[in-house]
Amino acid sequence: MNNEKRISVYIVEDYLLTRVTYKQAMKDYPEINIEGDRMQIKRVLTNILGNAISYAYDNTQIDVTIRQDENGIGFEAKNESAYINPETMNNLFKKYVSHAAKFNKVGVGLGLYLSKQIIDAHNGDIYAKSFEDNHNIFGFILPIVNKTTNISTI
Repeated sequence: MNNEKRISVYIVEDYLLTRVTYKQAMKDYPEINIEGDRMQIKRVLTNILGNAISYAYDNTQIDVTIRQDENGIGFEAKNESAYINPETMNNLFKKYVSHAAKFNKVGVGLGLYLSKQIIDAHNGDIYAKSFEDNHNIFGFILPIVNKTTNISTI
């Protein structure tokens, strides 16, 4: 059974409006602690959400979901944007690989690469999914950490 909080972000002209709805109360699960570098996890969150906003079609919705279950905490951002083909998807987390020019954006190809390094160092998993109906999901999962788990140095 998953608990999740969903945040819907709407992009309207130059304004970012946020509407928060809670799908389920988190009280069904005991508090779960995730050990990690707060600044680095914040960097990953900022990158994923920033990309979701930046690459989304104008006047569309971005859904941010935070999930908690017995295995860990998951975060994902889903936007309405161009389909990303499998070949491009395979290279998204590589260093200096940027597809920003295709979208008239500026990027050097380090954001997703660094995000992957950070999540890997926290023994987590980062992922991207693209669907032909023009929506994409980027997210990560951080495991529940017990006393014997070793967080890698970034």
